[in-house]
Amino acid sequence: MNEKDKTAIENLIIIGRYMQDNSILGTEAAGLLEKSILRAEDLIGHKVVPHTDSLDLGEVSELNVDSYITALKNKKKS
Repeated sequence: MNEKDKTAIENLIIIGRYMQDNSILGTEAAGLLEKSILRAEDLIGHKVVPHTDSLDLGEVSELNVDSYITALKNKKKS
């Protein structure tokens, strides 16, 4: 396995960890995801440290959904 393969697997592990933290998973799916992550870490030979920076989204009243929708539409057009 070359470095590109290891990097690709590490990226998948990061996505899997994100899913664990931000998805609603049933017991079976959560267990399968955890086993898959552990197996992938074994394949690349090291543990992937979860990202631990806190994210402050601010006050909900400050959130302007319309501006996000407009930005997404503009991005999709380009």
